[in-house]
Amino acid sequence: MLPAPAKPVQDTPTPSPNGVAALTAARLGHHLDSAQWKDRHRELVRVFAGRAAELGLYGATFLMAMSWALEPVTHLVIVGEGEEADRMHRRALATYIPRKVVQRLHRRPDDGPPYARLPAALRAMVDAAAPRAYVCRGETCLAPAATDADWAERLRALARPTNDH
Repeated sequence: MLPAPAKPVQDTPTPSPNGVAALTAARLGHHLDSAQWKDRHRELVRVFAGRAAELGLYGATFLMAMSWALEPVTHLVIVGEGEEADRMHRRALATYIPRKVVQRLHRRPDDGPPYARLPAALRAMVDAAAPRAYVCRGETCLAPAATDADWAERLRALARPTNDH
């Protein structure tokens, strides 16, 4: 899928070029809400998915990119101004959550982009009257957090491993 014909999907010892390309396309697709990048990601995953079982440990980059196609993305959106919103934003950036997209918004939803690029479920909830932090995984959203302490608890719950995989 890259211009050079011999780009592998196997990590040896650095991340594979096609794995990085697929992971980058997935992230761009969700950060920009871009159909073009999402299609590019799906195509890269489709092309190399047949060899995924053979890669084992050496397919980590490609398998991370594949997870963006198989599991829901987690959107973390912090809205508002001030110290509380700043703390919530820093916490969102610092917490490891697979397939995480973090956005900080400073304007009201009717001001247009970047609000237009939010998932529909988040667009309906965003209100910049006071600092708020929102989390949606796939199409499911939690109640907004108004304080950094509430936000920390939500992120801790999201970061915990689950037994459903």
